[in-house]
Amino acid sequence: MRKIAICDDSKLDRQLLKVAIQTYFENNEEEFKIFEYESGDNLLADIEEGYIEVELLFLDIIMNGTNGMKIARKLRDIQFKAPIIFLTAYAYYAVESYEVQAAGYLLKPYDTNKLTLLLDEILQRSVQKKNCC
Repeated sequence: MRKIAICDDSKLDRQLLKVAIQTYFENNEEEFKIFEYESGDNLLADIEEGYIEVELLFLDIIMNGTNGMKIARKLRDIQFKAPIIFLTAYAYYAVESYEVQAAGYLLKPYDTNKLTLLLDEILQRSVQKKNCC
């Protein structure tokens, strides 16, 4: 079962992404569970405390409280290895996202086809890692 977290302070954006992810995994006949967060600080706390383990994180950059880029840095500092896909309305964070080994960068409103291609690529890499070692 794939465990995915969505962290975005916009409830509407979380819901739209959740529906797109559900459609993707249902079309691929793969089990999944989605954890939703409206605060990066709450997400970070749950991961640090071991309350959740996720294989993929969708993280908004501009949020109330700590911004997503700072949350990503803190996650990498605690050895969080899962792919992070940033969600934002601003392209100028794209270069900075490489500093935290971002797996993807989707501009809002994102294109469902781009999301599908990105998920295909990320999940293929995860299968290759599991099969190689």
